[in-house]
Amino acid sequence: ARAWVGHDAAVERAAFSPDGRLLATAGTDGAAKLWFLSTGELIATLPDHAAPVNGVNFSHDGRFLGTAGADNLARIWALDGQDVRLVHTLRGHSSVVWDVVFSPDDAAVATISFDGAARLWEVTTGVERMTLPGVGNNGREIAFSPDGVYLAVTTGSGLVRLYVLPIDDLLVLAQSRVTRSLSDAECRQYLHLEQCEPDR
Repeated sequence: ARAWVGHDAAVERAAFSPDGRLLATAGTDGAAKLWFLSTGELIATLPDHAAPVNGVNFSHDGRFLGTAGADNLARIWALDGQDVRLVHTLRGHSSVVWDVVFSPDDAAVATISFDGAARLWEVTTGVERMTLPGVGNNGREIAFSPDGVYLAVTTGSGLVRLYVLPIDDLLVLAQSRVTRSLSDAECRQYLHLEQCEPDR
């Protein structure tokens, strides 16, 4: 067994890179760290979170790393050999972010927060594409199905919420269940339209 010594406090999560070369760790000391799996050598410390790092995950192609922090932020880092570069800071949650995961095609990243919401973001731009405002979610993990069709969101109330993806399918489902017209503010927040269509 190998001991990975480097964090100054508890390690919350660990994740292997898809090619098995790297190990990423998330610590309550406010840092995420990258290690060579074969040697245990520390490659990089990612100290940008000003609070405990709760989650860490690689993209499926190994080009990106996501971190989730108690500073209400998630971050996407680009990996190129031993070089690590911050590419996006995901702002939108109003409380601790527990988890960050990449979709199977690595086009999107999902986050879950103590604020009860799950959010979907574009990996290439960092733009938020959807908010799934579950009431009293407060779950700590989120997961895509292997085909990317579903998003499972854990809760603190004994439930697991399952959302239909991709976004186009989710919008059709939501529109079929809506019992009133959306306000322009809701269209901007949830549909990313400047204003609602005239017939809504």
